[in-house]
Amino acid sequence: MQLAATSEVGLVGVALAFVNDKDELPYFIETVLPLLREAGLRG
Repeated sequence: MQLAATSEVGLVGVALAFVNDKDELPYFIETVLPLLREAGLRG
């Protein structure tokens, strides 16, 4: 996971942008955020 690698070198934040918020944000919330929490990258 790229975010895990950047976290390991000391990066503490990233900015994300979505092309179509209406379609992409629900997927991000339901799928990606739980994976980030599981990886310890999000509280």
